[in-house]
Amino acid sequence: MLKPVGVRLVSALLLGLLFGCGGGGGSGGDASGGGTSSNGAVGRPPTGSPTSTAVYLAGQAGSSVATNVIVDGVSTSIAQSDLVVFDPQAPSVRTVVVAQKGQYSNEVSIEYGSYDATSKILLEPYIRHLVFAQGGHFFGVILVNNGTMPTPVQISNESGASSLCSFNQKQLVDYTNADNTTIVYSRPGADNVCGTSDDEWRAIRLGMGAADAPISAKQPLTGLINSSGAAVGWLAIEGNALKRYDINFQNATLLTTFSGSAEELSRAIGGFEQVIVRLGAGLYQYNANNGVLNPLFTLSFGASNNGTLQTTTRDSQAVYLAVGNPVDGTTRLYRVPVAGNNFAEIASELNTVVSMETSANRLLYVLEVGANLRQLKSVPKQGGATPVTLPILGLQTFTGLNGVVAASGNKVYYNVKRPNDSPVAGVIDDDGANVTDTDGARWLSIAFSDTLHNVSSISALSRIIRADGVVSVVGSLNYAAVTISSFNPTTGALIANLGVMPAISIDYLSFDKNKNFSIGQAAKSDGSGGYTADLFVVNPDATGITRVTNNIF
Repeated sequence: MLKPVGVRLVSALLLGLLFGCGGGGGSGGDASGGGTSSNGAVGRPPTGSPTSTAVYLAGQAGSSVATNVIVDGVSTSIAQSDLVVFDPQAPSVRTVVVAQKGQYSNEVSIEYGSYDATSKILLEPYIRHLVFAQGGHFFGVILVNNGTMPTPVQISNESGASSLCSFNQKQLVDYTNADNTTIVYSRPGADNVCGTSDDEWRAIRLGMGAADAPISAKQPLTGLINSSGAAVGWLAIEGNALKRYDINFQNATLLTTFSGSAEELSRAIGGFEQVIVRLGAGLYQYNANNGVLNPLFTLSFGASNNGTLQTTTRDSQAVYLAVGNPVDGTTRLYRVPVAGNNFAEIASELNTVVSMETSANRLLYVLEVGANLRQLKSVPKQGGATPVTLPILGLQTFTGLNGVVAASGNKVYYNVKRPNDSPVAGVIDDDGANVTDTDGARWLSIAFSDTLHNVSSISALSRIIRADGVVSVVGSLNYAAVTISSFNPTTGALIANLGVMPAISIDYLSFDKNKNFSIGQAAKSDGSGGYTADLFVVNPDATGITRVTNNIF
């Protein structure tokens, strides 16, 4: 089955929980991380491949060690634990510690699969590699079970991985040869200060050995692949210039100069042969096949009135932008095809857009209409119709903190609370019809007005898991002894009752979105900002819950 490429990866369940990533295409392969005492990412090979493994940070109650990790370029101190690999089909007998707590940092997982150039998607994507820093070096683990448990292998002779300014700043995944997949990072220069002009940009390639020197790189904007999925180069920034480089950051070609900041809007982890970038107030489309940078339009409204880019998302064909107009205070929503043609305004709103997501045929967006007050609206992706306000709990407005939704086909899933704090798991058609709200319930593969989020899936929304019997407590929820069930996200139909969680106090619960097996994360607050966590494994299509760790008592 074909799955979207445009999924932002984190190397952990609880890393995504803590830092609240969500929504559509994500941000170009930047590292997302941080976290608490447990961490999980599923490595699932294509059909016919050997049994896969899964990776997580096994929470060790009372024995965590603080460490600094790079989270989107910012050093963050977290309570760390062992880095463990286990086979989800035999978690009690096939487990190995690949790095010990306090001795590694900056772990990141890398998605792989068979690239489809027409639809910009992967065939049965899976996480193939885990990369982390330890003792000043980088190590990689291949997460495919070939009969023995994975062993870390040193990648390059980099010796300064203990003092980084950023890690996994961008990934360039080569879908024809995994060894060519590249990760870019930066180190402080002679002034020993990050974020200055002498920062050293470098890159490692997964196929490197311990004697190979890292590649001298430039500040990356995005990676580029060709129509077969092979890595072909980079767009990178040098001073005020945007340049095209080959995969080794050589043979530079000047594309344009610009003023202000720059960002890539269309690429998820892996890269594309056609990308949309913002340079200052201008939007451009770059085609890696012919090397042409095409100006599209300027995000400005009158002289010196540049618009504010509020949020973005994408599907396989286009990028969607919410741009604030400083002249009249409106928000304009645009569809920008990655092919660079027929871009158009598809809606206009009087309020700020908090987040966006796409269903099969419509753009979904959460509108801020008051202090902590939201509306969920949708409009056809091509425009040409009045946006529809989706009724949440039978109302046009609802209270929520962030507005992350999940969509599959024409179904939209959300978690909200009633005024008495009772949790509700809802599903509605993207045009506002066929709404079903279930009280005392929570979708465990999304977040939508909770303090913590979960972004753990490596693929599309293949399965969505719901907890029933969730109890509201002061400032939180309790998932002790909840019943969990899986649903087909495209139809909303029940697939299987999976079982009952342990009768222990659980403050946060999530399960990823995979079809063959799903890794669950249960966390309990320690009252001082930290968490103790346990991991669970389920087959979303069959009854049975396997508890992998025993840290919450």
